[in-house]
Amino acid sequence: MVDLTNSQTKIVFTKNMDRLIRKAVKKTLKMQRVKNMGVSVLITDNEFIKDLNKKFREIDSPTDVLSFPLYDDEGNLDDSELGDIVISIEKAQRQAEEYGHSLEREIVFLTVHAMLHLLGYDHVDDETEMFRLQKEIMENISGISCSKNRSVWQSVGFALSGVWFCIKNERNFRFHIFAATTVALLSTYYGFNTAQKAIIVIVISSVMICELFNTAVEAAIDTKTKNFNCLAKIAKDVSAGAVLLSALCSVICGLFLFLKIDIIHNILKDILNSPVKIICAVAYLAAGYLFVRHFPNKEGCDIN
Repeated sequence: MVDLTNSQTKIVFTKNMDRLIRKAVKKTLKMQRVKNMGVSVLITDNEFIKDLNKKFREIDSPTDVLSFPLYDDEGNLDDSELGDIVISIEKAQRQAEEYGHSLEREIVFLTVHAMLHLLGYDHVDDETEMFRLQKEIMENISGISCSKNRSVWQSVGFALSGVWFCIKNERNFRFHIFAATTVALLSTYYGFNTAQKAIIVIVISSVMICELFNTAVEAAIDTKTKNFNCLAKIAKDVSAGAVLLSALCSVICGLFLFLKIDIIHNILKDILNSPVKIICAVAYLAAGYLFVRHFPNKEGCDIN
């Protein structure tokens, strides 16, 4: 039996959502070979689930789903009632938009996820098995689309938000941007041919791409590992090593291409003979310093 209640009015809760949640509960119980036990499902908003999250988990922020197993007086799981599930449809809608699939699919996924928690699975010991079961159960629930429906522009937006995150939070990435800009300005004095320009673009891109991957690796590891872990340290060190090697290669390529004493002399002469260019150069270096060292970070988490 599924006792389903919608207590919020911010987002339309459809009959199809109701039907899919009930189907997800029954399908999970069936595939786990559990008798048809009672489950209560509450659809709510971010404000209500935030209060629950703070009360029961001491986390003062909204989450997508919470599960509460039901125990009898002796501390054992109840024989007839499995427990309660609370889903924030607000949070589910935002995640559905981010992942590029329907709200119905996200709600079904959260229901299945919470059901597995009620059945005793957790993220510490059973995470791999949970992912496998979630995928298997989802594939056996008809009426939901497992394909992504995000547009090309949405995908581009997500990619740009990742780059913007690195700009805000990675000092090294900001330094690479400043260095790349400086190289582009100096290149105007050298008259490079097409092949040389291509080498410069490839070298600069490789450094920035490695920095992006390094940030992604660190973020992924930090979400899973709170305490010191030897393998996590190795993964972070290797990704940082990739950034270091690409940066060294860029320096070597830069020496081959830019270490021309006569051209360097002409650059300095051109700048020093013009008060305007001196002022512009000083302003550029000062702006670069502020950009790299003191770029405003609203999230307040400089990784480096």
